[in-house]
Amino acid sequence: CTVDSTWFTVPTGVVDATAPPIGRPIENYKAYVVDEEMKALPVGEKGELLIGGAGVARGYLNRADLGAQKFIADPFCSDPDARVYRTGDLVRYREGGEIEFHGRIDDQVQIRGFRVEPGEVAVALNEHSDVEAVSVVAREDKPGKLRLVAYVVSPKGAADVLPELRTFAETRLPPYMVPSFVALDELPMTLNGKVDRKALRPPEEYAGWRGEPGGREPRDDAERKLVDIWREALGLDEVGIDESFFDLGGDSLSVVTLLVAVEKEFGVEIEVPDLLRDPTIASLGRLVRGEGTHDSRPILVDLQPDGVLSPFFCVAGAGGGCHWFGDLAKELRHDRPFLGLEPTGPTRDRPTIESIATGLVGEMKRIQPAGPYFVGGYSTGGVVAFEIAQQIRRAGGEVALLALFEADGGRSYSTRAGQIVAFAKNLTQMNPGRAIHVILDRVSFALGAMRHRLGQSSEARVVAAKLDARKNDDEEALYAYTPKSYGGDVRIFASEERPMTAVVDEAYGWGDVVQGSVLSSVVPGNHYTMLGPPNVHVLARDLQASLDAAEAGARSEAPARAAIPSDQKSLRPKNA
Repeated sequence: CTVDSTWFTVPTGVVDATAPPIGRPIENYKAYVVDEEMKALPVGEKGELLIGGAGVARGYLNRADLGAQKFIADPFCSDPDARVYRTGDLVRYREGGEIEFHGRIDDQVQIRGFRVEPGEVAVALNEHSDVEAVSVVAREDKPGKLRLVAYVVSPKGAADVLPELRTFAETRLPPYMVPSFVALDELPMTLNGKVDRKALRPPEEYAGWRGEPGGREPRDDAERKLVDIWREALGLDEVGIDESFFDLGGDSLSVVTLLVAVEKEFGVEIEVPDLLRDPTIASLGRLVRGEGTHDSRPILVDLQPDGVLSPFFCVAGAGGGCHWFGDLAKELRHDRPFLGLEPTGPTRDRPTIESIATGLVGEMKRIQPAGPYFVGGYSTGGVVAFEIAQQIRRAGGEVALLALFEADGGRSYSTRAGQIVAFAKNLTQMNPGRAIHVILDRVSFALGAMRHRLGQSSEARVVAAKLDARKNDDEEALYAYTPKSYGGDVRIFASEERPMTAVVDEAYGWGDVVQGSVLSSVVPGNHYTMLGPPNVHVLARDLQASLDAAEAGARSEAPARAAIPSDQKSLRPKNA
């Protein structure tokens, strides 16, 4: 294309810390934002920028192969000779029609299954006032261990700026995009003035690369063995006994690796809730030495602690896992705390939805003694949230909002037999070709899961079986639960790609028991992807509107919440 393809007038007298947009296409030009399949993306979603119109060149000189890749037929024009240029730029349209630049498509990497643009991370970090220069690199210093590292130049010392930068990054980026940090006096440069990425070494080769020392050194053989286990599970050379497993890059897969290794080394069974409550070597050391006991109380995860309004309590789905709410908590306004709730740990016997809800109500009242309460829940956790609201109202409390995410009601759909009936009913509404495709897809998924399980070590299969057992306990409790009449309103958030076993009526199965209104929103994605980018933007927007409306309609002022008790401060599992 010609040198100029878009334009934007920066208004005078306006101070904005963020980068200005690259604007709109100039006259006789076109600008499209598309996905990998060359389909136009809606406002707000990021994709590749295509430039079309009068200024597009015919191709690269003497590079027919590259020209065929970059100069393609205009997918939005009926003229067969019309061409667009694939810029490779990652952009999105603003509501007002301007285009924002967010990095390069060819810099994208996969971090724990998510697409990440290091340039976008660098743009976010550059907004910090103490950052003079930054280069973000995706490193694979150990096979299969890809991580983001930010090399930062700052007038502050590493011990001061790096902890501050991590907190800053966590407020602006989703968990999987928060990098490790290295403080440098200056970035290495090539002769032509660009950052010499080849000269940037692995973080562990820099002294004090994490800023403050990683915590105390191991004090006994148990902690030394745990340090070795953590280093292997996380692919790190340096681990302090007071550092969080999740802050160091731990995720759902490495959790299983860690628990298997601990049990094999010490002969002691460590449960996932034990790790969630205090994910440090110092804490696990007490358990392997027999100095601590398993805690079967509910887990409260402070996903977003800021704000003066009454907190939003959100119950995790079957088997637990408040880390699913991490992106949602970040997307909401930070004037209301977001507290995740996981039902009690592995010592519970044959739980019921009622008993799970009773335990969680107790934890909620430790934080907020009186209403109005803002309650939500995902999947099976949504049914638990429904029962929580029932119990609060029966006790004379006020529920300002009950939000259910992908949580269907209705007795006939809360059994395995009911799910099979719903699956068959949905199949009959499809054309035969689509129905066969769905059946084959389910069979393929089941075979893949079986192969994955058989490929695990025997110890890993034991740990996975325990996690499955907890999930099965929650599901059996769901099948045995009969919802009773509820006098309040319910807000439903359902995915666009509904599961084949889902309820098919407009009230999502709650119409017979909810006496108030049942309002619903449809969120792009499926049962799982609705909670992650980019679909979570829509979910957060609609949930925020519901929270605001409920706050305005609450009958009494929200009371100040008590501080979270010190023995209940579980981590915010950033990378789980």
